[in-house]
Amino acid sequence: GHLTTHKRTHTGERPYACGFDGCEAAFAQRGNLAIHMRVHTGEKPYPCDFDGCEERFATSYALTAHKRYHTGEKPYACDFEGCKAAFVMSGHLTTHKRTHTGERPYACDFDGCEAAFATSGNLAVHKRVHTGDKPYACDFDGCEAAFATSGNLAVHKRVHTGEKPYACDFDGCEAAFATSGNLTVHLKRYHNDAYVARHKKEEQRTADA
Repeated sequence: GHLTTHKRTHTGERPYACGFDGCEAAFAQRGNLAIHMRVHTGEKPYPCDFDGCEERFATSYALTAHKRYHTGEKPYACDFEGCKAAFVMSGHLTTHKRTHTGERPYACDFDGCEAAFATSGNLAVHKRVHTGDKPYACDFDGCEAAFATSGNLAVHKRVHTGEKPYACDFDGCEAAFATSGNLTVHLKRYHNDAYVARHKKEEQRTADA
């Protein structure tokens, strides 16, 4: 049975297909299909047993990764010289290493577009430039705004809530802004000399690190 399953890595055969309407997912192993079905059913049979935590997960390995946020364990360490980064999940380490190698394995397949990305998520967001897809819609009454990324939606919602989380920390200045970009503009305009000096110190600290 294991040999039969293994051979599907060569043939590409996926005999276990999802039966939910409109879903075309198929798998080489019955167990992977069972896990996939939880996307549709919402079943999460693996609860976290840390006190006060009510999180539940669809797979045991997702639960194992989650528990590391409680314990602080980061078993996947970067082995590039001088890099001390470590991660909870192996996939996060793989993505991180691309900051060292410059690898961008996720290429846009639209005609004439040469964009490529380190993560599949960034590729998915980029493709919305071509398709015009804006899946993140504002849910405030009467607002029809929609955005290509959740981050842009979060910034937009501050128009409704009035939230300004980016505050100027110069003595005596009470300015605050809805976006980090607006704070940067403010610093350069009203605190330019001090801003430049501080920015150089931050760059030096980063270089020393």
